[in-house]
Amino acid sequence: MVNVLTLLLLNIVFFVCNIYPKHIIEINNPVSIAFNLIYYILFALFLIISINKNKNIFSEYIFFSLEKNRWKPILIRILLICGIKISFDIIILFLPLVLNENTVYLSDIFTVLLWIAFYSICASKEENVFRKRKRLVPIAIIITTVIVTTYINYCFVKEYSLYLNKYDINFVTGSQAINNLDFLFTVKNFLLDTIIGLTLLISHFKLNKILDEKSVKAYKILHTFLLLVFAFVIISVKILILPSSCIKNIYIKSSESHNYTITDAFSTNTKITVIERTGDDFLQNPTFLNTSNKLFYGDTLILKYNSTDNLGAHTYNKNGNQIIVEDRFEKIDGKTEFYLYKNEVVCYLQNGLPIAFHSNSVQKDHSEQLTDIYKTLIENHYWNFFEQGAEYLLGYDANFIKPYLERYSANEFEEEEIRTLDKMFIKSQYIQRIAKKLAMK
Repeated sequence: MVNVLTLLLLNIVFFVCNIYPKHIIEINNPVSIAFNLIYYILFALFLIISINKNKNIFSEYIFFSLEKNRWKPILIRILLICGIKISFDIIILFLPLVLNENTVYLSDIFTVLLWIAFYSICASKEENVFRKRKRLVPIAIIITTVIVTTYINYCFVKEYSLYLNKYDINFVTGSQAINNLDFLFTVKNFLLDTIIGLTLLISHFKLNKILDEKSVKAYKILHTFLLLVFAFVIISVKILILPSSCIKNIYIKSSESHNYTITDAFSTNTKITVIERTGDDFLQNPTFLNTSNKLFYGDTLILKYNSTDNLGAHTYNKNGNQIIVEDRFEKIDGKTEFYLYKNEVVCYLQNGLPIAFHSNSVQKDHSEQLTDIYKTLIENHYWNFFEQGAEYLLGYDANFIKPYLERYSANEFEEEEIRTLDKMFIKSQYIQRIAKKLAMK
């Protein structure tokens, strides 16, 4: 169906050229309003052709068959669609002042309401799917989609709130993890917008028993090719004339560390995926960055996880004329020898078996080695492991951890502890709350 492909490409064009949710009004970059307005005029024309006229953009005499007095309702519908969108944009601009991160919930609701409004503007009363007996099918799809996207938003808000509570605001605003959450929300809103649009479009044709216009296979291929060329041209023009907010680069880089002198040793492979958009300063900024980390002991994979850093498996340091290659493992000496990978993963051997765990995981199996490791981490102010380490030690070495919990609960931190917290941008109030919570157990 030509209309389905057209809608998909229109949404993809906006996703590549700007940031979802779709909008017309912009504060940071007013020049982009011109592109957004042109886009929405084309989008409105598409909705009128497909839903009001039950045609597609390649239909014969789609415009020439119209009498002069028939253009007026088309212009009115275009103005209504653009006007309603601008009104919703203005509301969205002020919502963060009241709802903060919870604005994402209403952003998605507005996306759905706008589609229903646009469809109602374009569809006649006789053909409106919401007046049909089988209207429960599209309604059920819309409700299900909204429930799913609301749950995803809940997960986003929960993670975002954790960053706000745990880290200094300067770290949060510049954190790639927050950029990733913003990007994933735009992807989710793009999918929501597309699913709702396709649901209404397909339901309109199916419930009204509107058949696709017959055309030979060669024409179908030609129409598909022309639509792809049209989308490519719009994206290219936007990138050349108004590059701000456009996706400019997508690249993947891999690296791996090996120890060629020891047969069995900890090593890692990393694969970094980066998506860059052009900022208002015309510089390329990573809007999404994901590092896939695979940790090995010898040839055995012991842990796989994703992070938001841009750190490969090794670093290059120059010493005079010599280039020294170093991996990301830091050896920590204590009663139990272990390694820290990127300050977020512990690697050690237990009875000859390699073990690795992330700072976000909870360790329940007791061992003297693990107890020694947690005590070393807490004594040396590795705050990423404080929460899980303190909870673990409450069960297996309460005498060690209780003085720390009592002191932190009273907001009594030593100078070195404050220094290391500041270095990691972690709020002392967050550690205080965690200590109070654990002290009550």
